[in-house]
Amino acid sequence: GDFAASAELIEFQYEGETLVSRTHQYLPSDTIHQKISYTYLPNGSLHKELYAYTYTGELQVEWINEYEYSPNGDLFKKSSYNPDSPDTRSWAQYYWKNGNVNKIENYYGGSLRYESFFTYDNATNYKLGNPFFNDYEASLVNKNNLTQVKYVDYSGVLDLACNPCNYAYQYNNQSLPVKVTGPSSFASELTISYEMIERDIN
Repeated sequence: GDFAASAELIEFQYEGETLVSRTHQYLPSDTIHQKISYTYLPNGSLHKELYAYTYTGELQVEWINEYEYSPNGDLFKKSSYNPDSPDTRSWAQYYWKNGNVNKIENYYGGSLRYESFFTYDNATNYKLGNPFFNDYEASLVNKNNLTQVKYVDYSGVLDLACNPCNYAYQYNNQSLPVKVTGPSSFASELTISYEMIERDIN
């Protein structure tokens, strides 16, 4: 059969400064196949992400991520579920130290399945405020860059490519990473370049 190259168009919809939804469509089709809608708490924190898909011919919400926060505003709990079958609910509980998440407990069916432990460097997290990373744990606003993740599995079903998983950074003289190297099993390397905009200070 013929193989036609296709591209995905992702559009971000805003109300003022606030991201309200994101749509995905494969070009050249004009049909949206996925829409993610965002709702917020009165203080502006993300409350829910509603994932709608067109499996049935029309956009239907099939998955929800719901976020809860501690009194000081840190993400405390993220629940994920299918609105039509609440028994699919899983959740993650977050623990913070020095502005970074240092542990996540992952629960499914009411029991602790696995824990993740995180280590960071002292440089400012390069993903902060960058819309390109907006679906990278939307509320996980760590202060520093991740250097290691370690897992403890209680379920026996965690399929890990690495444990621990290590990340390394090469920084420029503004302390911005120009090269990020992920775990060797992923053979991942990200090169980043920056364009400095001169601003007149009056």
